[in-house]
Amino acid sequence: MHCTACGGENKEGSNFCRHCGAAISQQHPKHTKTPSFISGLNFRHVAFALAGMLLVGGVAFASVKANDYFQVETALNKAQQLNLKGDFQDASDTLASVKSLAVFRSQEGEISEMTAKEVSYIQDNNALLSASTSISTGDFNTAQTSLESISTDFPQYSTVKDKLIYVQSHIQQNLQTQADQAKADAAAQAQAKAAAQAAADEAKAQAAAAAKAKIDAETQASEAQAAQAAQAEEQAAEMRQTAINSLLSIYSSFNSDGLTYYNEGINYSNADDYSMAAQYLGEALATFKSTTNALTDLKNDYSNLDSDISNAVIELEDADIDCTEAVGSAASVMEGTGSAATTNYYSNLCTSYASAVKTFLNSN
Repeated sequence: MHCTACGGENKEGSNFCRHCGAAISQQHPKHTKTPSFISGLNFRHVAFALAGMLLVGGVAFASVKANDYFQVETALNKAQQLNLKGDFQDASDTLASVKSLAVFRSQEGEISEMTAKEVSYIQDNNALLSASTSISTGDFNTAQTSLESISTDFPQYSTVKDKLIYVQSHIQQNLQTQADQAKADAAAQAQAKAAAQAAADEAKAQAAAAAKAKIDAETQASEAQAAQAAQAEEQAAEMRQTAINSLLSIYSSFNSDGLTYYNEGINYSNADDYSMAAQYLGEALATFKSTTNALTDLKNDYSNLDSDISNAVIELEDADIDCTEAVGSAASVMEGTGSAATTNYYSNLCTSYASAVKTFLNSN
C-alpha cells in the first residue's frame, strides 16, 4: 500500500503513513507503483534526523548514519515488496542484511517486527508446501495436520482454506469408504459363518458316507499319484533323451563343419594361401555363430536340464567361444599382428572342451 501524499510504502491495512503521517485508510489511488528510493522517504523526518546526527557526531558521523538510514529504509521497502510477491525467505534475508545498520529504535523495532512475521510466513509456506506434497501422495491426514498448523494471517491463507476443504472432503470420503468396506466385510463374514454351519450340519448327517468316500478317494489318489509319478518319470526320461539328441546334433555340426572348416583354414594359412584360409575361417566362424544360437535355443527350450547335460552344454559353449577366439587370432596372424602361440592356445582349449562333450555324448 502506497501513500498518495509522499509515495511511501506502508503495510496493508495501515491507517496512517509511517513516513509523513498522512491518513491513508480511505485513500484509493488509481494507480499503484513501486516507489523509488527517493520517493519512499519522508524528507522532513530525514532532515530532522540529519540535524540530530550533525549535532551529536559532526558531518562525518552524520554522513555515515544518513547512509545507514537510507539503506535500512530501502531494505524495508524491498522486504515489503518481496512479501507481497510471496518471497518470504528473500524478504527475511533482506531484513537481516540491514539489521545492524538501524539508526533509530523505530527502525530496529520495525525490522524486528517484520522479521518475526517473515519467519512465521516462511514456516507457514513450508507447511503449505509439505501439505501439497502429502496431498499428491494421498496422505490426506498428514496434509490436514500441516494445513491446520498455518496461521490465519498467512498471506496465502485463502489457498490454505481451499486445500483444507479439499483434504477434509477426501478424508471424509476415505472414512466413508472404510465404513462401507467394514460393513461389507461383516456381511461377508456372517454369510460365510452361515455357510460353514450349513456345511457342518451336512457333514454330520453324511458322516458314514463321507468316511467311505474318503477311503475310496485315498485309494484313487494313491493310484493316480503312482500313475502320475510313472508318467512324469517317463516324460523326464524322454525330455532328457530329446535334450541329449539336440546337443548331439549341435555338437555334430560344430565338429564336422566348424572344426573341419577351421582346420582347413589353418592348413591354407600355414601354406600362405591367405585367400582360401580366410574363406574357410569365415565358414568356421559362421558355424561357430550358429552353434552359439543353437545352444541358446536349447537352454531356452529346456529350462530344467539335468546337471550333467547342463555341464555338457557349458563345455560346448566354452569350446565354441575358444574356437571363435582361435579364428580371430588366426586372422590376426595372417594380417601380421597376431601370434601363432595365441591361436594354438585357444585351439587347444577348444579341442579339450569339445573332447569332454564327446565323452559325455558317447556315454549317453
